[in-house]
Amino acid sequence: MLVHFSNASHESTIAMVGQYHSSRVLGELLISVAMLVSSILVPYLSRDWERGRRRIVGWWINFALKVACLTLFGVATAVLTVAPWLFQHVLQGKFADGLSVLPCTLAYCILFGLTVIAETYLLCAERSQRILLGFLVGIIANVGLGCVLLPRFGLTGAVWATLLANALTLGTLLVLSHRNGFRLTRGTVVFLCVPLLLPIGTTVCLLSLVALLVSKNLQRRLFTPKEQRVIHDCWQSFVERLRRSSVHSYGLTTPAIPPTH
Repeated sequence: MLVHFSNASHESTIAMVGQYHSSRVLGELLISVAMLVSSILVPYLSRDWERGRRRIVGWWINFALKVACLTLFGVATAVLTVAPWLFQHVLQGKFADGLSVLPCTLAYCILFGLTVIAETYLLCAERSQRILLGFLVGIIANVGLGCVLLPRFGLTGAVWATLLANALTLGTLLVLSHRNGFRLTRGTVVFLCVPLLLPIGTTVCLLSLVALLVSKNLQRRLFTPKEQRVIHDCWQSFVERLRRSSVHSYGLTTPAIPPTH
């Protein structure tokens, strides 16, 4: 799209491609994390689905979407915080355009990662053809929006076209899942909108992240009591394992007393 639909010269177009890929390096890592989460969920949720526990499958997907969105949004916010230094000193200021579109790139990478997790429901329901339909809608939207936005706004238009197309793909898959019995909770809907804060600015993202992590009232509204218990138990288990690991690392275990003869 950048090569064939931009109004720039050949040299500028090639430079634009490089700028675009510089903004995708960290975002693709977020997609890889989401794909890892999805691959872990599929066998367990498929087993529950075959046992007729479809409500539990829906609960886990809602929970996974919330936790994944919060985690990826936190990482993306940290990336935006250090990005000016990274692009200026590590990349020596050669990718200024990549830095300018980085927030939108991170946003659509998170949306794509959430799409990979959301499609798990249709995989369990053996409706893979509907997954293809959702991605087909996204591809058509991406090409159509790119044809309109790219000639006018260049690299920024291409990134915004991809952002909107990924949002449409995610929405389409959720609608198709809903028709197969999936129930999207209110808290999940709020979390799915959180990545759209990234293009607004780093300050807004930091404040939003702090509010999500600190505000107990907000957490009660977005997470169900069962989800809060699961998060608490997982955190306690993680802290306990970390404590045991540190004790072993520093040799603080109680030495064994040799038996007396």
